[in-house]
Amino acid sequence: MRIIIATISALLAVVLTPSTVFACLPVVEASLPIGLHDAIIGAFEIQDSSQREKAIEGILRAYLAQESREVVHQTLVFLLQNERWIDLRQFNHLIPSISPNFTLESWLAASVFDKNRLRREPLDYRRDLYRTALMEGKVELPNGSTFDRDDAARRVASSSFTDLMPLVEEYFSETRMAVRHGVTFSEFERDYELVLEATGVDGTRLLAVRHLSGIEEHVFRERMNSEDDFREQALRVFDYVCAQNPFTGTVEPACEYVLQIYIREQCFWLEELRTILKSGGRPPMPGPCGSHPVTWIGSLERYSFQGRAFKAQFNDARKGMEGCDF
Repeated sequence: MRIIIATISALLAVVLTPSTVFACLPVVEASLPIGLHDAIIGAFEIQDSSQREKAIEGILRAYLAQESREVVHQTLVFLLQNERWIDLRQFNHLIPSISPNFTLESWLAASVFDKNRLRREPLDYRRDLYRTALMEGKVELPNGSTFDRDDAARRVASSSFTDLMPLVEEYFSETRMAVRHGVTFSEFERDYELVLEATGVDGTRLLAVRHLSGIEEHVFRERMNSEDDFREQALRVFDYVCAQNPFTGTVEPACEYVLQIYIREQCFWLEELRTILKSGGRPPMPGPCGSHPVTWIGSLERYSFQGRAFKAQFNDARKGMEGCDF
């Protein structure tokens, strides 16, 4: 028994050490233009909301008014990539700061600011806009960018507006996804299965993770191990919910559901490992970079549990596994 416990402890030390997990995270190149990311972080640290808003406005104005097309373009790409974290509704007046010679960037700015605003509009407004775009093919947003039928179909599915899904199905054959890429409605629907199952006023992936945590353990485990589509969607949900805000260092409270799933599955795996060792079998080999032998758990560790804010919670999860009922 001591040998078995020692072997399990050794595997835990190799597989679940944060230094191993976090050392093998994918390398993300620094965003251009240089200094923008750090400047925004500094602005987010300002406690007074009005002063914080003024600081962000000054930073964005300085970068959007640059004479370098590359700097302006990369600034807009940066804002697009971080639309979840940066609310641009108060900065719409900055679009004219872009040089009139940069027509592509002006068009991109209109799209970036419009989509950022739409993300934060009331539910009823979004529902009506999605319905119109599905039926008429497109809608023009306040800054002149276009929100088309494909955009609406994806937003409806990823936001769990299940009441509009029959409309998505009705007009799906007219989307670019169908016409140009041959995607069928059933394929499209399957890609959003988990979010659509998480019924609610505006489900999104925050409700989808709660839905996942409520699936019976053996059913969840079987599907994660055998259904590629289900596993891919689940990991995508986990990554989204546990993503660290790059400016505040925080994660969504709903990430706690992911931690609960993680601890539960680790305890199950350790019990399986004990059974293998007791019968004289060989323990499974670790995955890439010393990650978990169960591939999807390894992916959860390497990609969902990222960032400085999560390392403490990752350690707490390990402590929780010490209480597994062996």
